[in-house]
Amino acid sequence: RLGTGNDLEIFHDGSTSFIKDVGTGNLEVWADGQLLIKSGDGTETKAAFDTNDSVDLYYDNSRKLETNSTGVHVTGMVTCTTEFRCDDNEKFVAGTHQDLQIYHDSNHSYIDNHTGSLKIRNAAAGDILIEPRDAESSIIAKPDGAVELYYDNTKKLNTHSNGITVAGNINMNDNYKLLLGSSGSDLQIYHDGSNSYINESGTGTLKILTNGLEVKNAADNAYSAFFGTSGAAELYYNGTKKFETYASGVFVPDSAN
Repeated sequence: RLGTGNDLEIFHDGSTSFIKDVGTGNLEVWADGQLLIKSGDGTETKAAFDTNDSVDLYYDNSRKLETNSTGVHVTGMVTCTTEFRCDDNEKFVAGTHQDLQIYHDSNHSYIDNHTGSLKIRNAAAGDILIEPRDAESSIIAKPDGAVELYYDNTKKLNTHSNGITVAGNINMNDNYKLLLGSSGSDLQIYHDGSNSYINESGTGTLKILTNGLEVKNAADNAYSAFFGTSGAAELYYNGTKKFETYASGVFVPDSAN
């Protein structure tokens, strides 16, 4: 026992050795060079403390954690039983050149990739989901299957083996075109701000295949033309039929002028 009040005790109880500080003040170990904690036979290092340098922790004589001027360096895996925390603007960094960075700047959260591609992969059998809030889907990517896009948790577009299915309208601004055909412009459908166009400018002809074709006014209450499946073709003026074909020729209800 050392100290006036037996403040420091060094002893062995028959099984274990103790250095026990039970008095006032701190227990301090001073070393000008390197302070080492080693195994009983001196062959394995458990911890190393360097003056003006790193503190190193070992497992089975292999260094696993090292402090440095910017933080710590870990060799191997870090396992958390509760949480792994970083303060605002402090980053989780991965890669030799700080290639991947995950952090929060007190307003927003970021995943920054600085080399190659950023890949999000699910090694399990489940889907990949992007949710703006809990239980509200924005994107669902299914393995070996569809990708689904949502608006306010309602599916609006999904891919499938033959293309895509859209639930709702497709809105395009003036002069933007729906382009069809391998060349990218064989058939164009668009509005230029004044007029609407169906422009077939590629190979072949424009075919309209239908069981019955009606050409009517915008209010859908007056005909301009009607083409039946296997019957008459009809032409109208101001909603009144003026010309009609039939098996033997044509019929003009009023005198032709």
